[in-house]
Amino acid sequence: QAANELFFYLFHPNRFGMAHLLVIAAHADDLEFFCGGTVCKAVRHGHTADLIIATTGSRGTADVTLDPLMLAQQRDEESRNAARIIGLREVICLGYGDGFLRDVPINTLREQLISEIRTRRPEVILTFDPADATDGHPDHHHTAVAASEAARFARLPQYNPDHSARGLPPHNAREVYYFARTLQVADKVVDVAEHLETQIEALQAHVSQMRFLAAQMIAEAQALDAPTDVVDELKSADGIAESIRRRAVAFGRPHGLKAAEVFRREQSFVMSLLRPTSWQPQDIL
Repeated sequence: QAANELFFYLFHPNRFGMAHLLVIAAHADDLEFFCGGTVCKAVRHGHTADLIIATTGSRGTADVTLDPLMLAQQRDEESRNAARIIGLREVICLGYGDGFLRDVPINTLREQLISEIRTRRPEVILTFDPADATDGHPDHHHTAVAASEAARFARLPQYNPDHSARGLPPHNAREVYYFARTLQVADKVVDVAEHLETQIEALQAHVSQMRFLAAQMIAEAQALDAPTDVVDELKSADGIAESIRRRAVAFGRPHGLKAAEVFRREQSFVMSLLRPTSWQPQDIL
């Protein structure tokens, strides 16, 4: 296995050049929430990035009168608007049902993601953490498991060997960055201070979700008898923007940074000894 990985490292054409990032998300706005500043920064440094979205997001609303198909179309348009703000190269939606992703057999989803990895050949994959017990969303967890397995197995030719006949040889994504919700599990920090407002602009391009999340936050605050000024702040997308700013500040403070995003990094033994590409978050802090 180590020799296999060393071969991929030594003969990969991008080992000294720009890296390609692949974000694997469950919903259209996940990238902007969890790694938007990092991806924006990477793109501004000359790297490229694609986004895979597993679900249509057709149930992300509190409005029972809204047609799910219309919402799915709106969310697709919103995701592409956000992608233009960040500078993504491509957005791919797999089209599964929002909230019902775990009905898809894990090996079916994994095979699709292996195919996408072998097609797009990323150096770095960013996705949900399969070890995160605090994330209660089933779509997030199912995506995390399938994506982590796909990243591991895409390099091995006996997994989905029919891909080679389609011109998709095995590919080794050398590092996986899992979204970290707490500093306790994080081992990688990225300074996003210069890109935080762009991240928020992209997040607010998801207009339907900002309204939905703001309504949820207001209802929760009112149920907890929050002060009036807190409720007033939440009555627009600005409340969500402020929550993103506060989180970034909290993640950055222990590292002497004005704003940061944090990750749990997984890499192979060989890759821990050798630097595969110029994509090294600690080098662009």
